Amino acid sequence: MAVGDNKLLGASNTNILNLPQGALKGFGGRDNVANAIQLAQSIQPRPQGLTPAQLAFQFFTNMAAEASKPGATALGAASQAALVPAQYLMKDREAQQKYEASLPQTALNIAQLTKSPAGTGVGENYKRAEPVTNEDGSVKIDQTTGATFYNYRVEDKAGNLLRTVQMADPTTKQPAVTLYNSSGESVRVVPGTQAYSTATSDAAQGGGFFLTSKPTKFSARTVYKDGEEKKVYSEADYISSTSEEGGWSDIKPESLTSTIKTVSAGTLATYMTAEDAKAFVISQGMAKDNPKFKSFVDQLTAKRDAQVGKPIVQAGVYTEVFPLFKDGEVISLQLSPSKSAAAPYFTTYVEKRLPIIAKSADTYNTTAREVIPRVDEAMSLLLSGKVETGRLNQALLPFKQIFNQSFGINDPEVMGLETLQATSNFLAPKMRPVGSGSTSDMEFKAYQQAALYLGNTPEANYISLYAFKKMAENGVRLNQLETELLTSGEYSSMKEVNAALGTNDTGIFEKFLGDPSDEEAVLEFYNGLPDGSVIINNGIFDSNSPYIIKGWGGTN
Repeated sequence: MAVGDNKLLGASNTNILNLPQGALKGFGGRDNVANAIQLAQSIQPRPQGLTPAQLAFQFFTNMAAEASKPGATALGAASQAALVPAQYLMKDREAQQKYEASLPQTALNIAQLTKSPAGTGVGENYKRAEPVTNEDGSVKIDQTTGATFYNYRVEDKAGNLLRTVQMADPTTKQPAVTLYNSSGESVRVVPGTQAYSTATSDAAQGGGFFLTSKPTKFSARTVYKDGEEKKVYSEADYISSTSEEGGWSDIKPESLTSTIKTVSAGTLATYMTAEDAKAFVISQGMAKDNPKFKSFVDQLTAKRDAQVGKPIVQAGVYTEVFPLFKDGEVISLQLSPSKSAAAPYFTTYVEKRLPIIAKSADTYNTTAREVIPRVDEAMSLLLSGKVETGRLNQALLPFKQIFNQSFGINDPEVMGLETLQATSNFLAPKMRPVGSGSTSDMEFKAYQQAALYLGNTPEANYISLYAFKKMAENGVRLNQLETELLTSGEYSSMKEVNAALGTNDTGIFEKFLGDPSDEEAVLEFYNGLPDGSVIINNGIFDSNSPYIIKGWGGTN
């Protein structure tokens, strides 16, 4: 075998040179292993089998000998003659397998003998890996410093893994910031911590600290009404006077111009009930007959009950309401980014969560593009009833393959079993957890039996594939849905996002939830399912099987 040959090691089909670099270090590195493979091939050449012409010669020679015996028939002579090449092929295959099994070990033994002396491995190196995540998928943060927790590989000087630890990276810690509420009270918190989340929550929950600079104190103002004027000395008196009931305005009638003006500071925008939104818009000076009245009320009205009282966040920042004046009249209101409010904690979370989701998107896209179609193909074969799996067919498959190849026969059942075997070999590695390293023969076989195994019954294989497909589809759908929710701009808390994710159906098998004695309802439920559906038999079918497969064997 040349260095580039597909020499495999074990049932996991792993090329020796494709083992992790850490595994090859123990044998002197990749180059030393490659040289050892070439040397092993030189001293242990591959067994050479007979050519197809030589096998054919054996067959026809023996056939002629058998046919010459008294009472022999052509079919009997052919059957007896086929045994000789068939037995040779089996012995040749056994020799090839023994060669395949022994060559890697020979190469590794040579590599062990020829490797350069290794280092002592003393000392420790810390290598930072991926961020640590909490159970809800958020990135773990040090509640004192705001630093991000990471997984670290602790290796010795020779690159050997000693242990793994979780530590906060001090270079990612966040400086504390001072936040203020509308009353001028302040707190000092670190962004990303629970204290920061509490401070920027609703005032009713002990928060309300949305401002990054201390609000200016209310100064006395003059308001006007019906040609009169008066001074107001508190914010509460000003709000009461300029409300719809008060009827006062802070615009002096004599100074009215035809220019459009706005105020320098707005009111922090929050979601309200429909009635509260109408009252608020009116309090800002907009008349009910204004064409934009309803549009702005709709912007402030909560779409869900959970939104009431929550700050309105657009493009990841809090917003403020600014009245727009023309000729002393409020002609419109506008939502603009707040210049003094702190960044929402939800925004901080989303910025850290989205890269993690994007990193896993490639895996889910590959699943949707490659894995699910292969599963569908195998399920269709099993559902048709034309391919029978089981211990007997599994044991006979190698002999049928040899016989078909020897005599040029195309057996559809053998082709079907070979297709299922190829799908099983394809699916087994997909079930291995990401980053778990090489798979042993025992683990590989366990993965096969969990998804598709020729030794299992056709029904058991179909149900396993059905569950595998459903779980894969659920994973793809949840990954896509979480991305859509976090980027929609319609949510401002993970509580709402998790509630929306929870409405997604993650069930695997179909189940009738009505009255089992209502035959009409059961029949309607059954007829409404597509062929191939797996139904939990909770007493609605006259069968001992816990599962019913609709359309099994090509019949309903």
